[in-house]
Amino acid sequence: MGKVFKFKEQQQNEGLEPVIVYKHYHTTEEALHSHDFFEIAYIYSGCGEQIINGDHFFVKHGDLIILDKTDKHCFIPHNGLGIYNCLISPEFIDKQLSSSFDAIDILSLIAFQEFNMGDIASVIRFQPNQAFRIEEIFSQMEDELKHKESCYRKVVHNCLENLLVHIFREISKNDTLQVKQNVETILPEIINYIEENYNQKISLTEIARKNFYSPNYFSKIFKESQGKTLTQFISELRIKESIKMLETTDFSIESIAYNVGYKDKKNFYSAFKKMTGMTPKTYKLKVQIRLKPNKNRSEPDISSGSFLYVRVIAPDFSIHACG
Repeated sequence: MGKVFKFKEQQQNEGLEPVIVYKHYHTTEEALHSHDFFEIAYIYSGCGEQIINGDHFFVKHGDLIILDKTDKHCFIPHNGLGIYNCLISPEFIDKQLSSSFDAIDILSLIAFQEFNMGDIASVIRFQPNQAFRIEEIFSQMEDELKHKESCYRKVVHNCLENLLVHIFREISKNDTLQVKQNVETILPEIINYIEENYNQKISLTEIARKNFYSPNYFSKIFKESQGKTLTQFISELRIKESIKMLETTDFSIESIAYNVGYKDKKNFYSAFKKMTGMTPKTYKLKVQIRLKPNKNRSEPDISSGSFLYVRVIAPDFSIHACG
């Protein structure tokens, strides 16, 4: 289940602040956990993996992750992951931010409910020209909370509002259609990768992570674009290549199965029959029969009726012509 962190526990170390901001650098995997408060995490350096409620997201510098209350999550760094964390108490959102924003909108924004982004991810990707502004906001909040100079809470409040505006604008630009178009833009590159590596182990999760999308969302978009699942797409590539090898080589069926990516002969037979309607062995026999030389074709068949007709009529025709 993982540990559940309470906001009051975090406040004990931070002077009962309603908003807590700190900067840290991960070198080891976090334990899966959840909490009773909202969290905004920003990747200021490195890259890694974020697990949220079982979904895996590849994250890197410039990415911002929004975590709702009770979300089960953890970070897995790849050679180090620098993160700014902003922890926000639910009470602060209800009582303080509501003076500038509609509290329901803020909750919806953080939970990604208003934009129906559940399958797309809880990750926002800022471009380099925007990322430095986000880092400045986090840095200023951290600095204000550290030194606690006059009116520091007001400054932190304003910074948080500014951050939420940036987030709101970015989400508004990335509706489902636009994200779908972005995925389709990289699909040719992904398909090219699959076609070059079809005989290797390829997983949907791996491809989705490499391209910064959730497996469920990427699977949906791939099927909409290609009319088949990724598994079906790979299987068809393998069977088509195996057909070429059956027709042009003397390799055994076992070797062909292995060369096109099947480690199990039974799986190869099943996939081949599903696509062609026959087993690889039957197909190979048909190919051999088709390619086998026909000795009878090299010698005229004098018993053929059509052949006799030509041989007989031609002389008769020439005799009548001379007469």
